[in-house]
Amino acid sequence: MKNLKFIFTAVVTMLVLSVSAQKSAAPQQHSADERANHRTRKMAAELALNESQLNDVKTLNLEFANKMEEAKKHDGFETEKAKLQATYDSKLQTILSAQQFEKYKQMMAEKNEKRSK
Repeated sequence: MKNLKFIFTAVVTMLVLSVSAQKSAAPQQHSADERANHRTRKMAAELALNESQLNDVKTLNLEFANKMEEAKKHDGFETEKAKLQATYDSKLQTILSAQQFEKYKQMMAEKNEKRSK
């Protein structure tokens, strides 16, 4: 009887742990505002943005995140995504110095390389 209780407890514990592990493995969906803020913080740190650039990049990132959110709801998302990214890059280039923009392009290339693996 003692062994039966132990086995039952062990099985229940394993089931609970496997269910909780599956829940934590699910990708989290962040709001457009959260994604824009995260991207802005990362860019500020990596590109050493000044205060003016930081404000402009924050506004641009929020605009981009909102447009991407809307584009995901429609067919042809990949085409729309490419257009939005091109527009984003064009606007970003006017905000950043040439050196900062080159570093940004390197960051994006590294990010895309990691995704393709």
